[in-house]
Amino acid sequence: MEKIVLYHAPGSCARVTMSALEEAGAEFEDVAMDFSKLEHKQPDYLARNPKGQVPALQVGENVLTENPAILSYINARFPDAGLFPADHETFGQYAWVSDLVWFSGALHPQVRQIMRPSYFTNGDEDGVRALGLIKVRQFLDQFEARFEASAWWYGDKWSIMDVYAFWLTTIAEFGGVDLSGFSAILRHRKAVRERPSFQRALAREHAAIERKSIVFRLPEGMTL
Repeated sequence: MEKIVLYHAPGSCARVTMSALEEAGAEFEDVAMDFSKLEHKQPDYLARNPKGQVPALQVGENVLTENPAILSYINARFPDAGLFPADHETFGQYAWVSDLVWFSGALHPQVRQIMRPSYFTNGDEDGVRALGLIKVRQFLDQFEARFEASAWWYGDKWSIMDVYAFWLTTIAEFGGVDLSGFSAILRHRKAVRERPSFQRALAREHAAIERKSIVFRLPEGMTL
């Protein structure tokens, strides 16, 4: 069996990938990148992943990047893990792909826009962040309505989309969004955090932080 290595950074969207591997019961090594030391921009990592980002999944000598591709691969390799809904109709098979691309391609940049507005402009950061807040609150309203109607993203069955939703709302909160009025989102987040695979992924992150002495600047009272 080819060795699986996940390159990640604690607190990043690679937590979703880590949770997927844990849920699948995969044997894998996790290698943490310390962003504060620009480890993801060093030649040895760029040789594996020229994009210089996380997550990156190395399987044997092959490296896969971008969460939609990585999560789709894990789902195909470990079909019994139930990472995405099993639907035998052609249309239904691709419905979760639509959600995954929406999360990663649209919502992910929006939460980054309020968390790190400097990444999106060389001018007015306040204006960039203000626009980001409008976008984020719009999708949070959609999340709230969805979780008011069902326990998980896909009704009564957990999927890896629930972990991605958790990560998006967490970064939104780190960016200054008050979630106290979103009771359904908060209930959902609690349920995700209690899932054993998520707890194992979080334990790996905390171990990496301690092992590498990674320093985070999080808002007061907030933790990973």
